[in-house]
Amino acid sequence: MPKTKGAPRDYQALLTGVLLVGVIVLAARMMVADVRVYGGYAAAFLSHFSFPREYPPLSLIAMLLPEALVRWLHIPYQIAWLGISAGVLAILVRVVKQPLVLIALAITSGTLLGTYDLYPILAMVLAYLTIDKKPGLSWLLLGVSIALKLFPVLFIPLWWQRSRKGWAYGLIPLLTFYPPAMWSVLHYQFARQAEWESTVSLLSWIFGHSSMVLQLGYGSYEYFNGMSAAIGILLQVAFVGLFVWIAFLRRDLPLIERMILLLSFWFLTNKVLSVQYVFWVMFLAFLYGRHLWHWTVLGWATGIEFPLFTIFYAPLGEWLLSHRMPIVPMDIGMLLIGIRFAIWVWLLVRILRGHSTAQRTAQDEVSLAAPS
Repeated sequence: MPKTKGAPRDYQALLTGVLLVGVIVLAARMMVADVRVYGGYAAAFLSHFSFPREYPPLSLIAMLLPEALVRWLHIPYQIAWLGISAGVLAILVRVVKQPLVLIALAITSGTLLGTYDLYPILAMVLAYLTIDKKPGLSWLLLGVSIALKLFPVLFIPLWWQRSRKGWAYGLIPLLTFYPPAMWSVLHYQFARQAEWESTVSLLSWIFGHSSMVLQLGYGSYEYFNGMSAAIGILLQVAFVGLFVWIAFLRRDLPLIERMILLLSFWFLTNKVLSVQYVFWVMFLAFLYGRHLWHWTVLGWATGIEFPLFTIFYAPLGEWLLSHRMPIVPMDIGMLLIGIRFAIWVWLLVRILRGHSTAQRTAQDEVSLAAPS
């Protein structure tokens, strides 16, 4: 993936504009159904102050902003959502300074602009970029990211190790998490069986292919068997070990690498692995600026897998299962998921091995420079 950081500003602006328009056009054609759900939540809140507790409370802001445009400009909610999301994406690409990330994400643009994940991703990226010069602001932005989407809480140890100055600002956004809301978010996170694109589902299929069960739940297809619960517990235990290793034992790694590793380990070991979660790691990877072609392959593998499985494999598999027939299309889908899993793990190994190689090279140079 060629870098564009050194390119003339006019070229970067033109490239970003062209790619952004392309992503918006694709997103308008493939907009996911979540946007209609968000519109319903916003309208319900404005009419009788109700809001589903499985969403972090601060996420309501992202859903109310398009509703304001709907009432002001009299346009459909989906158009208002798309316009605001495109603006957030443009800011994010500008901050990352890698417009070519849009190529990696273009095939999944309907999901990219059809969820509110862009908001916490932007807050997370800005928190990383301001940690050294404005630590108080950085803590505040990290708190905003957590209050929008729970799992950036993984970065708190990293921020605490980097700078404790202004840490109390990070608590301000978290005040929105009143106890019932916190419990609902946690319950939603762990109550699911095994979403079809999760590692739990993949391992369940590998070790218990003939006993798999397919059902629709929580707005997605769950694909699991009797071993899925045990596999999920083992993966959660593995994540705890990986978290301790990266967050506390590998402080020699650059902050951006530790963020990529922690998020990736969380997504790969969690029972819920929706396609938009790849975006979180993707923006950090392009901010990191290494292995960009390989991260692009991961983005495209995800983009090809998601619509094929959701539109074709899973509904057909559900129909075959209801007629007591072998669900062969599900096997094809799980093979695609296995390929994506292998690419992702390989990239994480590359990060770890690349850092180890750089350390050895630096040590060798020091040894050669030392007088005998």
